[in-house]
Amino acid sequence: MTETMMREIAEQIAKEQFFLQWPVYALMLAVALVVGVGAAYLGAYARKRGESFATKTDFDELLAQLKITTAVAEEVKVSMSHADWAARERRTLLRLKLEELLQAVHELQLWQDDERAKRIFDSAKNPGPSPLPKVELLTGLYFPELETMVYDFCQSHRQMSITLFKSQQELFVAEKDVAARKVVLDNFSAALTPQYQSQLRFVSAIEAKAREIMIDLVNT
Repeated sequence: MTETMMREIAEQIAKEQFFLQWPVYALMLAVALVVGVGAAYLGAYARKRGESFATKTDFDELLAQLKITTAVAEEVKVSMSHADWAARERRTLLRLKLEELLQAVHELQLWQDDERAKRIFDSAKNPGPSPLPKVELLTGLYFPELETMVYDFCQSHRQMSITLFKSQQELFVAEKDVAARKVVLDNFSAALTPQYQSQLRFVSAIEAKAREIMIDLVNT
């Protein structure tokens, strides 16, 4: 058998083998295609899941930051609300105490009148305790801007009280001596009148300053 014939026989066998095994080759090709498509799909799916996971992580971080920011904002809001409430309460308290102080100042003047009537003119009315400590206490606690004016007012009150006590003693010594008692009363009136007028000026100054404070409390 010649070499040419042998090559032809081998080619014929190879062709016949191909036709006999083509389903196997087709299956291998299909598997390769499926594997390729599956790998591409899995790759795309993996990338998508990675992006989704990254997006979810970013969202969770943003949500956590938003919660923190919201909490801080609420704390600031509560603090500001509390500060505003405290400021309103303080202004309300000061308005009430200012009214109380002015009332105490006028009560002290009325108390002086009752005290004078009792000690000089033997009035039966008991004036009770002096409002002077209340005037000084309210001023010292709440209104340092009024301290100088209130101090002058209280000092004038003490001077008037000294004049009153001195005249009472002189009247006690004069007893029923009408002429002596008249001299004491004249001297008392001469000494008390300028003191009383000075006290009225101090009261006017306190009231003027109190009006300024009240206007500021109402408008702020």
